[in-house]
Order: sequence, then structure tokens, then C-alpha cells
Amino acid sequence: MSLFTEFMILLTVAGVIASAYVALQRLFWSPLSKFPGPTLAALTLWYEFYFDVVRGGMYIWEIKRLHDIYGPIVRISPYELHISDPDFYSEIYASNSRIRDKYSWKVKSGDSAQAMGFTVPRELHRERRQAVDRFFSIQSVAKLEDIIQEDIERLCARMEHYKQSGKVINLTDAFLALTMDIIQVYSFGESSNLVDLPNFSPEWRLTIMGIMSKTALINHCGWVAKIHLSAREKTVSRLTDEASILVMAASETTGRILAIIVFHLSRRRDILEKIREELRAVPSSTEKASSLHDLERLPYLSGAVKEGLRLHGGIVARSQRVCRNEALHYGGFTIPPGTPISTSSYFVHRNPKIFPKPSEFIPERWINHNETYSLDRYLVAFGRGTRNCVGRNLGKAELYLTVSKVIKRFDFEPFETTEDDVDIGRDWYVPQPLKSSEGVRAIVKESN
Repeated sequence: MSLFTEFMILLTVAGVIASAYVALQRLFWSPLSKFPGPTLAALTLWYEFYFDVVRGGMYIWEIKRLHDIYGPIVRISPYELHISDPDFYSEIYASNSRIRDKYSWKVKSGDSAQAMGFTVPRELHRERRQAVDRFFSIQSVAKLEDIIQEDIERLCARMEHYKQSGKVINLTDAFLALTMDIIQVYSFGESSNLVDLPNFSPEWRLTIMGIMSKTALINHCGWVAKIHLSAREKTVSRLTDEASILVMAASETTGRILAIIVFHLSRRRDILEKIREELRAVPSSTEKASSLHDLERLPYLSGAVKEGLRLHGGIVARSQRVCRNEALHYGGFTIPPGTPISTSSYFVHRNPKIFPKPSEFIPERWINHNETYSLDRYLVAFGRGTRNCVGRNLGKAELYLTVSKVIKRFDFEPFETTEDDVDIGRDWYVPQPLKSSEGVRAIVKESN
């Protein structure tokens, strides 16, 4: 037997022993070994890799299946617990008085690893958050309303051309162009004027989706992306990271929600007419800063906006939190400090006990709710706690102002568009329909 052969045998034996030790540690000696879940998920991250990378954003559905089998708390990886309980959401995403860090393994990768949303320790996140918070306050967004209104008018002018020509409009691309123009003007002082480009420049949507589709791969294979480890807080690279995440986050999600709301309203004429009645009752005013406040007081318009947020979910990816020094208690289990815990807005928004017929667009549920609790408590599209969406006020303003103006002037007849084109089919960090979807397409007509 040659020396090389002996070496390979020893190497193989060592590998088997090491693998056996890791397996025993994860299955029997780990603090998480007492939690229910599939053995394969407890053994290896390849379980998650298969569903999210090989099958393309499908782990969310496997997690749903696991909850149906094992109950509300499930071990979904060697290191992570997932909890499906709307009333425990605020425990995971707690407020300032309780320390919640990001899970470093999930945010260590990517070209935007230095951005605020990817910051692991709470203290550094708070420093970065405070630098931008005031620009997205209610008062700051109110001052931005003129810009939003101008861009919506530009979009309506384009829709008028589609109405006259009878051409099919892709509302997904149209609303993404709108929200992209708005955030670019606010962030950089100028925009790409996507609203004015042919077909609303669908390349932007395809580019963003191409990036989002790789997030799971980057999480598992951090070496495929450039990682900045030693940059200071005011370097150009960190500011670039912040800007890229801000633009994508503030455009794609809101744009897609707008398309979803308009699609559903085109199929719910009863609700559409009630909203138009509400809008006719709102007095015209040159004080645009107060108009948003007036719109938010309209029950059916608010119900439609909230249903759009609920059905889309904002970001459906698991956003893990790590309790640095605190043990959490759930369902008879004690969750050790340092354990990544997660849930998804999907499991809150589609809970049938909170939202009966959870997959249906029912704005009335927000108006006729007579229970002892507020449904708003379970609307978590913008997250909760100290790391909630910094642009939530801007997003709400865009939704209210755009929906109100567009549906007042136009009717939309869906063209080769079904529920599959608006429902969540994949988790690419942001919710996406099935691959076969070409977006929400419609024929623009004069409002009746």
C-alpha cells in the first residue's frame, strides 16, 4: 500500500469521524435538539439550500408545511427556529428596551453588506438609522408631496396615451417606474425619468429581480460576493451600499403593491365605486400637504391600501433576530440567548384565524371589524420594532396618493392577467409571483 493510499484512507476516516461528531452534536447535544422539526433540517443547511436555491425561493412553502406537521415552533436549520404565531411577532421584533441583533450569517454577504438594513449589532444600527430617520418622518414626507403629485401626473399622462391607443399597459412596470423616479429624485435630486421611457423601461424590473433571485445563493455562498469588512462609516463604498438598498427597497415593493391593488379593484367594482364616492366627497384643496391626511381618513380607500399591503407582505423573507442576553419562552420551550429566531409577514397576514379567507382581497374586513382587538396590530408589512422599514411613511404616501388619483381617472380591464400574477409564488426576499408571470397587464379605459 502506497503512502498516498494510506494518507487518503486516514483522510477519509477523519472525515467520517468529523461528520459523525457534527451530526451527533446537532441532533443530540445542541441546545436546539429539543425543538421539533425534520432531522435533515437539523443536520444540514443543504435542506434550506435545496428549497431556496435549487427550487428558487420555495423554502417559505416548505416551512409552512413543517408548521402544519410540527406545530407553531419548528427548527428549520441546525441553528435557527421559526415561529408561526401572530401574537408572538412583537416578541421577536421587540422595541428599544430589549436588545435584538441581526443574524450575522444571513447578512454577512453581498455587495451591500455595509448598508443600515444589513447591520448586525443594535448599537451600530441605531447610529446608522438616526442619520436617515428624519428624512422619512411624517413631516418630511408631507413636504415631499408636491414631488409625488407631479410624478403621478406624469404617469397619468402616459396612461392617457395608452387609453387613446388601446395598447396594453404593464402596470407592474408602470408603477415601478413611478416609485423609482420618486425615490431617485428625493435621494439624488434627479431621476432616470422611467415614467417617460418606452414601456416604462422594463429592464429595471428585470434587473432588480435578477439581483433578488440571487440573494439565497449569496447567503449560502458568501464568497461569491465582495465583502467589505474594514470600511469606515463615511466611506464612499458604505454610502453606495446604503443608496442601492434604499432605491431598491423604496421602489420594487411599493410599485408591485400598487399594481396588486389596482388589479383587485378592477375585479371588485363594488369597492371601486365606494372609493370613488369617498373621493368625490373630499373637497379640492391647494394645500397638498393636508390632502394625504384627508385620504388616510377614507374607510374604503384605507381598506384597499391595507389589503394590498397584507396580500403582498412587503418583505416576506425571514428576518432573523438574535436575543443577545435574553432567553425567550414559547409554548413550554425556553429559547436560549444567541439563537436566531424568525418568522415572516406571510404567516401573520395569511393566518385564517386573524384574517378569514386570507387569500382574498376584502377591504371591508378593515371597516366592519367588530372584534375586541385591532386588525392593524397584525398588519406588519413594514415590520416592527427598532428595525422596521425606514421608508414606511413614504410608501404609505405613494400608495394613497397614487391609488386615489389613478382610479379616479381611469378604469383598468385586466389583460391575460390572473390571480397567479399577483399572488405570492416565490420568496426572493421580496414576494414574487410564479416565473410564468409577465406582470399585471391591463387595457386603460375612461372611468365610468
